[in-house]
Amino acid sequence: RGLGRPGHWPRINRARLRTLRAAWAEATEDLDEARTFEAENGPTEYAIDLIATEVEHAAWRGELAAARMAVDQLAQLPPTAPFGPAHARAITAGLMAEADEAEAARASANTPREEEARDRAHRMAAVLHEAIGRAPNLVEAPSWAARVGLAEVELARAVGTASLGTWTNQ
Repeated sequence: RGLGRPGHWPRINRARLRTLRAAWAEATEDLDEARTFEAENGPTEYAIDLIATEVEHAAWRGELAAARMAVDQLAQLPPTAPFGPAHARAITAGLMAEADEAEAARASANTPREEEARDRAHRMAAVLHEAIGRAPNLVEAPSWAARVGLAEVELARAVGTASLGTWTNQ
């Protein structure tokens, strides 16, 4: 609290760690503080990291609307914003949220809901593939290859083609 710019990056990372540890209330508090800082001071170089953490937080909590809102913020970033690990992380978490939604829609035979989730998943995957097309060297790094592989598995889950083998390979 009140740590200003020097504390902004650690706050975003703390929110991410708390999200991954399912410490929802604490992660939400950190995210609220980070959002407030960005709103009061203008977008920082950590804006994409904040968005990615928001998508992860919402996806892991099963909050589809919040995950979608955060993913949609990616499109509002300036075109000069670099496509990096945080951007890929946001897309992967968004794909997870859409895959969860598509599976739930299939289970309840809600075709329009499933189609919306599949369409959103395809659009997110396209953004990832376009970025890799512009910089194919990205996937040479093992962490990038793993991230792209996870995104592909989540896309397969969203469209209903994931199998045990898909997950085993990932």
